[in-house]
Amino acid sequence: MKNNLFLTGDRRVGKSTCIDRALEQVRGEVRGFRTYFADETRAQLLLSDPAGRQTQVAARRRAEGGFQVFEEAFEGCGVELLHSGWEADLMLMDELGKLETGCPRFRSAVLETLERPVPVLGVLRQGEGEWLDLLHRHSAIEVLTVTEDNREWVGEQLSRWLRELGLVPEICPGV
Repeated sequence: MKNNLFLTGDRRVGKSTCIDRALEQVRGEVRGFRTYFADETRAQLLLSDPAGRQTQVAARRRAEGGFQVFEEAFEGCGVELLHSGWEADLMLMDELGKLETGCPRFRSAVLETLERPVPVLGVLRQGEGEWLDLLHRHSAIEVLTVTEDNREWVGEQLSRWLRELGLVPEICPGV
């Protein structure tokens, strides 16, 4: 597998859950970012480091639909989280999608990170658009599609990839 592995698939199919389970196995430093909704209302999207110590509001749902994106969260905190992870054992990018389309510094930091030696594990939103198309076609990224039927297989692939990188212990060395 390639050095950068991203999951994609329908909303709420289990992409981030697969990653969370894989990260439980990792020994080593995990840096990067994750985005998640603040609560069940899904009105506010947060951008955070993997441990949840550094968090900013990245977007807020508009009453008329769609999101108001706070580009400064991506351009400031997001870029800082990416740059600070270049020496980590594993970089997390959960998730890349349409919201950061208007954030050139953040997009540049993502692309620069993908060319560095640090392996990247992430989620890539399905959809169309110049930014998403670029990421789906990027030569340094391998993309696995998660479905309800293959979630266990994807989890096994993540574990295998992490073992190949030396980030999780071998259960039966040499087997």
